[in-house]
Amino acid sequence: MMKQIQFYKYAIAGLVLLNLALIGFFILSKPLPPQPLHGDFGIQAPRILHLNAEQRKAFRFSADSHHRKMQALSLRQKELLAHYFQQIVDSSQTDNALLLQKAEQLEREKIEITYQHFEEVKSILKPEQLPYFKEFMQAVLDVMSTNSKKNAPPPKDF
Repeated sequence: MMKQIQFYKYAIAGLVLLNLALIGFFILSKPLPPQPLHGDFGIQAPRILHLNAEQRKAFRFSADSHHRKMQALSLRQKELLAHYFQQIVDSSQTDNALLLQKAEQLEREKIEITYQHFEEVKSILKPEQLPYFKEFMQAVLDVMSTNSKKNAPPPKDF
């Protein structure tokens, strides 16, 4: 009888330890939530370019200005495309070619504004920092190509 009680005590202690180990494993192995690309890149870019404090301020000002302009253009483009596709539902007759031309113009403006932003970033660099600009642009292109893909949603928490 004493040996059975002793056996059950050890079995219970072993099971409790096993449960704690499993809980610890699940907590520690939980994948990190995906980080936003642009937010993270806004932190990485000054590091890649080796910017000093004054340059970081100029970079942040340029990046914020670029972001505001892109948001405004995206909003205009969204409204235009909504009107364009609403024609199917309403069966209204609007000049599709004109609407498409306006959408293309907005996309062209986005590209030109982004190009100007990169020119501004390059202009704040000192000559010894210019070699880092190539690495910066490669990182930008990586972010842009990754951001344009539709990724599957992350797995649900368990």
